Amino acid sequence: MITRSFHVGDRLTSLLADLYEPDQSPVVLGAADTVAFRMVLISDGSVKVNNSAATVVDVGSATAGAPAQVRYDWAGADVDTAGEYAGWFIRTAAGSTGHFPVQSYGDPQFKIIFYADGA
Repeated sequence: MITRSFHVGDRLTSLLADLYEPDQSPVVLGAADTVAFRMVLISDGSVKVNNSAATVVDVGSATAGAPAQVRYDWAGADVDTAGEYAGWFIRTAAGSTGHFPVQSYGDPQFKIIFYADGA
């Protein structure tokens, strides 16, 4: 499981991810592909970040075997509540979507923890 930890209110460190298919092959983004970020509270499934636009840092390269890299820059409302969240990036290509990394709410492979001040 990939876990990223932050303190409530911290926005200086963005969330970065390399995108891989379930078979571990690198994702290469097309020119028209878009990527969004979604984050939900693990305890009850409430949505904290609802498919907000992510930044494509690198589209990746099939020739070099390099994955696409994406970044999500936190908004103030994203980081205002302590808790454990499941998060993922959503790629949209030609009207179809894919979630990265593949996960379930019960056992997220991409967990984000926001600690309250003093933790």
